[in-house]
Amino acid sequence: MRLCSKPRCTTSGVAVLFYDYSEKRASLADAPTGDLSPHLYVLCERCANAIKPPQGWVLEDKRGAPRLFAGR
Repeated sequence: MRLCSKPRCTTSGVAVLFYDYSEKRASLADAPTGDLSPHLYVLCERCANAIKPPQGWVLEDKRGAPRLFAGR
């Protein structure tokens, strides 16, 4: 798996972030194996849990693993 896309983060990525600009939606999903589209951002667990969507957008978390702090 690739490293996290966040600058200065050297942790292995476990999730991908992608944007749907027409619906103003950001989505997190489990990182697939194999080649990834260059339009996806790979994130480690810590960075994925800290992500905030742009103002007025919705963040949809489609990851299969249960989040430790679901209310945050």
